[in-house]
Amino acid sequence: MQYGAYNATPGTNAGVPNPLYQQINTILTTNNANINWGSGGNSQFLTCSIDGSSFISTIQMATMQSSPFGMFIYGEILTDASHYTMVGLSISNYNGPGTYVTTNGNYGYYTIANPPTLTQDDSHTDGQIIITSDGGAGGYIKGTFQFSTIVTNKQITSGQFSIKRSN
Repeated sequence: MQYGAYNATPGTNAGVPNPLYQQINTILTTNNANINWGSGGNSQFLTCSIDGSSFISTIQMATMQSSPFGMFIYGEILTDASHYTMVGLSISNYNGPGTYVTTNGNYGYYTIANPPTLTQDDSHTDGQIIITSDGGAGGYIKGTFQFSTIVTNKQITSGQFSIKRSN
């Protein structure tokens, strides 16, 4: 399944559901009870720079999923019930620690929800995700990442994470 960039601003792609967002939403809703939602602090984090501005997630999760996601790593800043900024990583061919290029099913995601506008963007050609350690189910997955988005041309750099895995 190809995802590519998607801008859900009213009038653009009107009425066309974003398959990437649908998959992410399925992961979050069907696995909510089984996901170790982090609340920031020293034990769990996902941080990066977005066009030079600091992004420090307030909630995080990491979970193994079936294709097309594989390992899914997620960090979000929730402003209120409907406004948030999210950075996510998906490694479809996850095989433990190593370097994964954002191509062939591996993605970096960037989403801003500011109703009525929902802008979702991803990278699948010019980034990398480096998993430095993985403690398995219940352990911590750690690493770094960087990517550029397609539609919004955001530069996501200096990414780091340490998140307790759900499974």
